[in-house]
Amino acid sequence: MAPCSSTSRPWLATACPTQPGNGVWAPALGHYNKEFYIYEPNPDLGIFMTKA
Repeated sequence: MAPCSSTSRPWLATACPTQPGNGVWAPALGHYNKEFYIYEPNPDLGIFMTKA
């Protein structure tokens, strides 16, 4: 779930340079209606939500 991975998305190397200490802010895990939700706020790219 790393949105700033330059290996999976090469164009992010310039759009999202490495910023030590400024990465993901307090990801959250939730469970509702038999599904898990992961919320990952990123200061540069916004909030990502994944469910399984």
